[in-house]
Amino acid sequence: MYKHLGRRPSHRAILSTSHVIIPKVFTADETANIIAISQAEERKEATVGNGKENKTIRISEINFIGPNDKTVWIFNKLDRAIEWANEHYFGFDLNGYERFQFTEYNAEKAGHYNWHMDLQLHIAGSGGVRKLSASVILNEGYEGGIFQVSVGSQENPINVAASLGDVIVFPSFIQHRVTPVIKGIRYSAVVWVLGSKFI
Repeated sequence: MYKHLGRRPSHRAILSTSHVIIPKVFTADETANIIAISQAEERKEATVGNGKENKTIRISEINFIGPNDKTVWIFNKLDRAIEWANEHYFGFDLNGYERFQFTEYNAEKAGHYNWHMDLQLHIAGSGGVRKLSASVILNEGYEGGIFQVSVGSQENPINVAASLGDVIVFPSFIQHRVTPVIKGIRYSAVVWVLGSKFI
C-alpha cells in the first residue's frame, strides 16, 4: 500500500459535522495534469457493490491510477493532506491505500452516483477496512454534479461546497452522493484509506 510518512504541512480546513475540506491542495495546473494522466489510461463503466452495472445508482466511467514515476507527486500530496486531516479531526488508525479512482461524470449520460457508503468491513488481502474517503475536485465549469452528504436524513442533505483543487475528507461510513451532472463533465479523484478493524 502507498504510505508516505513525512512532512505534515499546516492546512486551513473547513470543518463540518460530517467532513473536512482542505482547500487548494492541488493547483489548477496540477488538476489538469491529473486529468491528462488519467485519461491516457483506458476507462470502463463503473459498477456497484455486486460488480454489476446499475444505472439507477451509478453512471460514470472510471479507472484506477497507482503510484509510479509520473504520479508519485499526486500520492505525496494526497497522503499529506489525508494524514493531516486524520491527525487533527478523525484520529483513526490508518495504514494506507493502493491507488486512486479517477471518475468522469458526463452530462450527456446523466452521470451521477446515488446515495451510498464507501465502508467495506473486509478488504481482501489487506486485513483491514475502509475508514476514510477522500475526494479531489479536478475541474470546474460543469453544472449539477453536487457532492452531498447525509447525516440523519437523505431528505435534508448537506451540500459540500468544495472547489477546484480541494480535498474532501470524510469517514467512509458517511452516506454521500454526486447529483446528476446536467451540463459538461465532472472529474474527480477518490481515495479509500484503510486501517485495522474498528474496535
